[in-house]
Amino acid sequence: EGGLVVGGHSMREEKATQRFSCITKLWACTPYMRPRSDAASFHLYGCRLSCYLMMQSSVLRQLLKLGDGQSRGTGYLARSLFAEPESTMGTRFYKSPPVRDPYLEAFNARVQQLLNIPLPLKEGTLELQLSTLTLSPEAHKIWVDYYDSVEKQLGKLGNYETIKDFASKSAENAARLAGNFHVFCYGPNGEISGDIMQRATALARWHLNETRRIFMRLEQPEDITLAQLLWNWIATKELTTISLKEILQYGPSRLRDCAKRDMALRKLVEHGYLIEQQDGKRTTYHVHN
Repeated sequence: EGGLVVGGHSMREEKATQRFSCITKLWACTPYMRPRSDAASFHLYGCRLSCYLMMQSSVLRQLLKLGDGQSRGTGYLARSLFAEPESTMGTRFYKSPPVRDPYLEAFNARVQQLLNIPLPLKEGTLELQLSTLTLSPEAHKIWVDYYDSVEKQLGKLGNYETIKDFASKSAENAARLAGNFHVFCYGPNGEISGDIMQRATALARWHLNETRRIFMRLEQPEDITLAQLLWNWIATKELTTISLKEILQYGPSRLRDCAKRDMALRKLVEHGYLIEQQDGKRTTYHVHN
């Protein structure tokens, strides 16, 4: 569905910046006013926005380019929690489904209980008036420690120097996660405990590290990406010698193209991982010990 959103009408180049700004305002629960000349204008108050999108790397690259990079420039992406789990393809062998799953049943039952709680609305309107959750002293200390630990890594040579926009929002995301955990466990009122905040900051840091990993890969040159792919394959197969033909026949699918294969080989030879050897018309590559 990520491709449907990114490629949709509201994300056309001339509308993208406006759409990102709108989503950012709704995420912050601030009023949104949309004046129109050809139709009735409308104002939104007291709304909440939650968005979950799954997309391929190619679609994410397209999103990053929209509006001349305004998906990051407006702070829209920085408010997101990124994750790219390792693929399990090749290991997903058939298993008979269980007759029942007590954990899933308990989860579904709790979600249904929460959905049945009437939404508190401002009298005579559709504006939400939700209760405010507070932090316990222990939760506040854990949150401040997390905030400071991330802040230290925003400077030069820090772990999050290249994703400052995401890192700057991470503590706020941690607080939001803590609020979600508290509501799920105890309902929409009360005080967030230190244990809940500890779990929330751990998850926020995991997502922040995922973001760094994903964007480092997206922004790195193609020749380095292909070289890493080839080297990982060589290491996994424990090869000491490889030929051009073998890479095309048995190598990673992305390298079964002469131009991309040669690009990866040049980079590995350039950095001393492989040694090129010519034997007449046959070219082989040896792993450098």
